Amino acid sequence: MDVSTPDGTGTAAQFQDAPWASNPTGTPGIGVWLKAFEGNQADGGDPPANATLYQDVAAPAGDYEVSFFFRKEANYQAESTFVELLENDARIGFLDLTAVDTGGAFEQFSFSGSTAGGSLRVQAKMVNGVDAMANPQSAMFDDFSLSVVPEPSSSVLLLAGMLALAARRRRR
Repeated sequence: MDVSTPDGTGTAAQFQDAPWASNPTGTPGIGVWLKAFEGNQADGGDPPANATLYQDVAAPAGDYEVSFFFRKEANYQAESTFVELLENDARIGFLDLTAVDTGGAFEQFSFSGSTAGGSLRVQAKMVNGVDAMANPQSAMFDDFSLSVVPEPSSSVLLLAGMLALAARRRRR
């Protein structure tokens, strides 16, 4: 995880094991707490807060699904918050969470992307988070998953083709 320390002491994000920051499915673990309020403090004299959580994996060609839980509090403010899937630094999947309203509760999100095979990076970012001067003003991520989307088996495709052919013959 790469994070800024806008005021020189407080980090823009941290791993956190607490009911409000992790464990949306009841499984013990540690979530990521985005602390936008660390940015633009000191009457606007501090820079905005930025954080990037990422994981790199080697992956064969195929379709992949990224799934995760996200929670955003009412006064969380950042220029953008998103999750993306990159293949060799090129975006192949993206979900913008900037305008998403989770009502302060965890919600599950997912999106997919196709790769020719190579190095994949799942990346969650907070860009230019600022102190809203009102609480609550955090966002949280937890329970990321990257999985291969199974291709239809050849027997299923053959059966579907045969059924379509049979239906077409009956109409004649």
